[in-house]
Amino acid sequence: MATCRVKPVNVLVIYGSRWGGTAEVAKKIGLTLTQEGCTVEVINAKKNPKKLEPYDLFIIGSGMRADKWTKETLVFLEKFLLLF
Repeated sequence: MATCRVKPVNVLVIYGSRWGGTAEVAKKIGLTLTQEGCTVEVINAKKNPKKLEPYDLFIIGSGMRADKWTKETLVFLEKFLLLF
């Protein structure tokens, strides 16, 4: 098994997608990080994780429409941004 180039990392890839394109990109990012030895969870922002403590790295993405992110991605950021 390959290892992450920096250290073993637990990664959360969370995304909001309107038509599925962002979901596919998020899955590809997750697959690539897994191949590098990271532990990765890819989650639709509609299904917010209960805890963020297990993760070392967050990758957050969203589909765009009229220069706006998806509602569920913004809700995730508003809910958890206060923790940082």
